[in-house]
Amino acid sequence: MNKLTEKSLAQEQCPEEDVLINSFTEVIVCEELEIPPQKPPKEHIADTSVTPIVDDIEVIEVDLGDQEEPRKKVVASGNLNIGIEYSALEDEQQIHFAHFGVPFQGIIGLRPCISDPQVDGFNRGLLPACFDLDDFNLNACVEHKQFHQITERKIKVVIVVLLWLEPKFELNFTQPAEDGTEISNDADFTLEAEVVDGIPLSEGQFEWAPVTDPDDTTTICTDADPDGTISCDWLVGDLPAADTEVIITATAIPECYSYLEIQDTVTATIVAAP
Repeated sequence: MNKLTEKSLAQEQCPEEDVLINSFTEVIVCEELEIPPQKPPKEHIADTSVTPIVDDIEVIEVDLGDQEEPRKKVVASGNLNIGIEYSALEDEQQIHFAHFGVPFQGIIGLRPCISDPQVDGFNRGLLPACFDLDDFNLNACVEHKQFHQITERKIKVVIVVLLWLEPKFELNFTQPAEDGTEISNDADFTLEAEVVDGIPLSEGQFEWAPVTDPDDTTTICTDADPDGTISCDWLVGDLPAADTEVIITATAIPECYSYLEIQDTVTATIVAAP
């Protein structure tokens, strides 16, 4: 059993329901804990807490002999700080606390694993050679926890922790720069979006959809040679009719991380020329 630690190199955060994560691993911790002898035995567990603390992160190169440059994986190690609040097996049934530190370690790669070199996106489940940890936040999420009373002093815990990498870079619209912008339907309109904490991009694209039917998307234009900013013209002949409220979506593909799509959306109203 490890000592409790407080500072973590990972943020305690779970992915949002509609966010697709590509780089992650799940760690299962199954451990039998024992209330120390200096504390009274328990009758019932009243409450529990689990805090994942990552205290070491390593990026390891993996050379499988099938590429000029080794691919990479991330090894994250740390402790689960586990707290158990329980009523003591005493006449007064006072509430007591027991704290434990349980070590864990996980290897983060790329999902899905594509092992066939003839298939587009072939990766062997590893991160690309150009991967840079500074481009990502490491997050830890307690997905599941169970506490089973075995005896008055022994408790079995089963905990599932998700370790995942979240890109730091974001795509933000600069034209139109805010929701509700009016776009005249009598002239071409230049669309622009830029990467915050810029990284090289391989391509970009803009789409639009009516606010009333956001799934009915239409490609506006593409930028095949971006420089950290994607831009192209929404031609006057392709603009929707006047008085149409639209959602415009910008999508960019990072040059190194071709498996990622970064997006931003903005709303606008198409108006007739004055």
